[in-house]
Amino acid sequence: MSSGSCVPIKVALQLMDDSSLGLADQNDQFQQVHQQLQNTLKQIVNEHHQGFNSSIGTFHQIQASILASQQRVRALRQSLLDAKGNLSTVRPELKAFATASQNHDQMLQMLSHIEELQTMPEKIEAQISEKRFLGAVETLQEALKLMRRPELEDIGALSDLQVYLGNQEHSVTDILIEELHSHLYLKSPYCEDRWKLHVNHNNGNDIVSLTTEKNQLHHFLDNLDGQVMTEDTSHNPEADSFSYIRLLLESLDRMGRLDIAVDAIEQRLPVELFRVVEKCYNEVEQRHPALLRKSAKHANTPGVWSDDEEKRGIVDDMLSSLYARFEAIAEGHRVLHEVILKITKRQSSRDTSLLRSFNELWKLYQSEIRSLLHDHLSSSGNLEGRSRREDNLTNNIFKPHPRDKTRRLFRLADTDKLSTSLATEREDLDYILKSSVPGLVSANMNNTTQADEAAKLPDRSATGHKLLVEPSVFNMGILLPPSLAFLTRLKEVVPANSDVAVSTLTSFLDDFLVNVFLPQMEETLADQCVAASGQAEAFNEDPKWQTRATKPIFQGTAELKDLINSFCKMLGSLPPDQAFNELIIEQLRTYYNRCNDSFRCRSS
Repeated sequence: MSSGSCVPIKVALQLMDDSSLGLADQNDQFQQVHQQLQNTLKQIVNEHHQGFNSSIGTFHQIQASILASQQRVRALRQSLLDAKGNLSTVRPELKAFATASQNHDQMLQMLSHIEELQTMPEKIEAQISEKRFLGAVETLQEALKLMRRPELEDIGALSDLQVYLGNQEHSVTDILIEELHSHLYLKSPYCEDRWKLHVNHNNGNDIVSLTTEKNQLHHFLDNLDGQVMTEDTSHNPEADSFSYIRLLLESLDRMGRLDIAVDAIEQRLPVELFRVVEKCYNEVEQRHPALLRKSAKHANTPGVWSDDEEKRGIVDDMLSSLYARFEAIAEGHRVLHEVILKITKRQSSRDTSLLRSFNELWKLYQSEIRSLLHDHLSSSGNLEGRSRREDNLTNNIFKPHPRDKTRRLFRLADTDKLSTSLATEREDLDYILKSSVPGLVSANMNNTTQADEAAKLPDRSATGHKLLVEPSVFNMGILLPPSLAFLTRLKEVVPANSDVAVSTLTSFLDDFLVNVFLPQMEETLADQCVAASGQAEAFNEDPKWQTRATKPIFQGTAELKDLINSFCKMLGSLPPDQAFNELIIEQLRTYYNRCNDSFRCRSS
């Protein structure tokens, strides 16, 4: 009976049939099962009658809610139809309401922009003080974009803020350029490790020679890509000097001031390099005060250079410190070159005018090295040398001469620095600068102070630098090898796409040796030979002739021999150049024979 095809009447008839084909014998069993089912249903009903009752009530509630919803939908439909009809009817007062609503919305937006602009100066100054220049530039550009909206231009209350943002645009540019120069020319304390990595460690110096597994420059260039730089606020941006230079250049590029920065670098390059050399000389002078005082006493004493090892230490210290700084500065300009190159490529620009800084640096390096060598050779301290005295203004007053650009034209000597009015004006200026250009005052003041101190130093050479040792031809033996070593290391720093030919980096020294050093040496030999033969005791017997020769010799001959020995010692320290050395030896032989002839004539 549980199957779907069961016919109840057929089963009932079979249960009532007493024949052998019927099921009357199972009627009692059927009645028993029927009774059990009835009892089970009654038990189920007794247990769940409350649920059944509540479901019946809930069904009625649901049915009532559906009916109410249908009524509200009908009412809403009617309301929409009425609204459609009302909207199709022209009503002038609604237009006035709509216009007023739009004006109110514009006023709210304007107030929101004004509130945002008022918070931006503080935000910009905070970012500048933390040297988060990319964020500061972005905030400043956003503020300028808001300020230049037509609806805000005519608001008089924003005039001060408009002037501030305009000035801040120039101030941020100046700050970025100053920070760039600070790291290019090693004025920041974060650049100390950069140049000290290249210093040759000497036992007599307090300079520490640092080593790294891989050159910082090549590591930076290997990781340099052309993507737009993002600012990482989790660490000090100045900790990595090369990355900081890139940060400054990216900030200047976003402001559209990259060309201004390159022009400023080119204009300030001679002055900045002069200050680097002067600072290096002052540090060396502080490390060797006793030797320098001793050298100063004998600065005008003719003859062979005495205390060679001590003074060699001074020159070695000077050159190692100076060329280490030069190499670090060249690396900074290489980073400058490569970053600008990446920026121009990213912008699909073919303008190469912004890639000229390294070429200008190399020209100044040549001039500085040539002047350094010349100043330490010329006994007069004049860059033109004694062999060119005809260029002196007092010797030829009718010949035009170029102006000495290193000479000060005027100075404010009559300024009373203790004046109350001057102090008040300076305090007012400091307050204005600190409030409008945070982060720039201290750097500028320091630079001004350093410039004033540098201006007070006496010029003892053609370049305006104080000479640490007396000029002499004998200095070439200790000046030339470090210079050649520096130029050799510089080959790894020169950009591949610059106008500087790597193969000709040392060619300007060849011209210097032939046209400057050789005439200077010739003049020195002539003077020393004349001095050796012209002294009153020149033809007296040398009391120490046993240590110099097998037979007695004149004192003048002994001095001449000491002179030649000093020159030979100097030649031994020069890099091997067969042609140049033969030329020098020939000059020595000529003057030696001339002096011997002079001695023979005088003695006869």
